[in-house]
Formats: sequence, structure tokens, C-alpha cells
Amino acid sequence: MNLTKKSDISGIYNLHKLKYLRWIVDNNFELDFSKLTTLRVLIISDYIGLKNWDQLINLKKLYISRLKRDDLTFISDLKELTDIRIGSRQLRSLTGLERCGKLERLDFVDCTKLTEMVSVLTKIPSLKSISLRNCKGITNKEIEQIKKLPVGVWIE
Repeated sequence: MNLTKKSDISGIYNLHKLKYLRWIVDNNFELDFSKLTTLRVLIISDYIGLKNWDQLINLKKLYISRLKRDDLTFISDLKELTDIRIGSRQLRSLTGLERCGKLERLDFVDCTKLTEMVSVLTKIPSLKSISLRNCKGITNKEIEQIKKLPVGVWIE
């Protein structure tokens, strides 16, 4: 489907049992998550038109690319999250993740400005695995601390 600035996407809100959404578009559309509370899996590129993240109360898996935020406080109310994959050249802090108490798997790709993780990761007891790919801001000292956590670690 080809979407333009004039496309009407309001019909998506009539999908009352929608559990899986892949939404990779430019920032021409406002997407209100308060009308998509049944979502369990969301694959998306970040942009300013995404509203009411805190209403994704059933979301279990979030895969977000081109994240344009410094931290993760915008998802701190998503208590059901178990899996997160983030691609971002702007992310500096994991602040907010410590409130996601069911997190099991974290995958960070191209998070080149991210430097410190352990202080937040130690506050997530459900964590089982961490993957870091091309996260060049993480120092060797930080990597050694991450490897001491009781989780599986993959670093490229």
C-alpha cells in the first residue's frame, strides 16, 4: 500500500483485536496508541506523530528503529514488555527500562551514543539476554560489568 499525506488511516482504529502492527512510514501521520491498546507486537520507526505510548498496556514486543530520543522514559509504563529491540544513533541512557519489570530480552543496534547500562540493567531481575551490535560508546570496562550479570550476553 502506498500512503501519501492525504491518506486516511483512521480505519486502523476499527481493528479492535489488532495484535501485530508493522508501521514503517515517514512522519506524515499521527498514530494514537490509545486507540490500539490490544497490540502485543509493534515494529515501528520513531517519529513525532506517535502519541500515547503509555496506553500500549498489552504490548509484549517492541522493535523500534531510528529512535529520536535520549532515553527510554517514554516506554517506562509498558509493564508487559518482554522483548525490546532498539536502533538509535541518539539514545544516551536506558533510564525508563528499570520500570519495565517483565523484560527478558534486550537488543541494541547502532546505539553509538549509549555509554552506561549496568546501573539500569541490574534493576531488571527478569532479564535473560542482552545483545549489543555496533554500540561503540560502550567501554571495555562497561562490557566487563555487563558480562558479570546473570544473563546471556552477545556483543558484536
